[in-house]
Amino acid sequence: TSDYDEQTDGDFYTITTRYKVPQNREEEKSYRVVYEVVAGDSGIAANMEVDGLGKSLTFGVDYDLFMAPNEDNISYMVTGPRDRLARTIVVPEYYGAYPVTSVKGGAFGDTNGADLYLPKTIQFMTEVEEGQGIAGLGNIYITDLEAWCKIDFAEDFSNPMLNYGNLYLNGELLETLDIPQGITEIKDSAFIGFKGTAINIPDGVTSIGYKAFYQCYNLQEMVIPKSVTEIKYGAFRYTTIESLTFSDDSNLTTIGESAFDYCTSLVSVNFGNNSKLESLDRGVFWNDKKLSEVNFGENSVLTSIGDDVFRNCSALESVDIPASVNYIGWRAFKGCEKLKRVTIGNTTGWQAGATRVSVDNPALNAQNLAWTYCDTYYKRYDD
Repeated sequence: TSDYDEQTDGDFYTITTRYKVPQNREEEKSYRVVYEVVAGDSGIAANMEVDGLGKSLTFGVDYDLFMAPNEDNISYMVTGPRDRLARTIVVPEYYGAYPVTSVKGGAFGDTNGADLYLPKTIQFMTEVEEGQGIAGLGNIYITDLEAWCKIDFAEDFSNPMLNYGNLYLNGELLETLDIPQGITEIKDSAFIGFKGTAINIPDGVTSIGYKAFYQCYNLQEMVIPKSVTEIKYGAFRYTTIESLTFSDDSNLTTIGESAFDYCTSLVSVNFGNNSKLESLDRGVFWNDKKLSEVNFGENSVLTSIGDDVFRNCSALESVDIPASVNYIGWRAFKGCEKLKRVTIGNTTGWQAGATRVSVDNPALNAQNLAWTYCDTYYKRYDD
């Protein structure tokens, strides 16, 4: 910009200037603009009147962030701050006349604990490229939780919440996370590293994504509503939940690999009655060393307990396996040092690998699954 006139009016400035607004890749057009400015540490909020468009626009102009056009050429990506020592980074909703909709992975690497303010216009955060630092932020401030729930994170490290500060909503610290009504999918890595103590998932959510709540170190309990049909890989991995409850009549069919592994404070799991759960994928509860109570509920249709599902659950003493189960995977109970009793609902036709085994004796089942035949699979054949 150049040749502007500045007039002071209290805390505001009225500036007349020439501002170039990119229309597409082939051309640029210039407009005369008049706008009121409120300056922050790393951003300027502006109300602008644009000559030639015949209307007023509200958008942000940020002189302290590097920006690049997205592929659609009608929106912008934040690629990084100009000053990595800034204590506050404010991402505007608009850059020029166009919304800021994405953040480049690693954009805020090595920013030395700066607080980050993100607008509701952000839709996507890209992968962190090799050689880039991951986020080095303080706290994260948002104004619209529903908009945050709709952001697509390309990978774990795309989310600036991972391993860093607290999440604030409209200036208030989020200690209890209430997922908004109307959200049907909790996206991959959406709340990775969330520091609050409770998460409430409403009925209506159908999918809990890859590492959605990974490393939420302060959680105490989790109730999964009956509307959820899938829980993906690592969704609650490395959380501190003590109890896990699935609602009766749950529509959940599969729990993905490592969904609850390394939850070292988890004591009890209740799958609820009339569950539609059919399979537990590999390592779902692996290394949950305090897990001592597992209740599959009445009328279970579970057919498969995958490899390593209860591996190293060293506090587990007894399990009642539903009659619907016909497969128990490799090392499913290996390392369950206190396991004394495993009751198997349907006792006919079982083999441990190629070896026919009797599963009538709960105490012997425990010994075989945890020790004698722990490094193989169990399968029930119809004779």
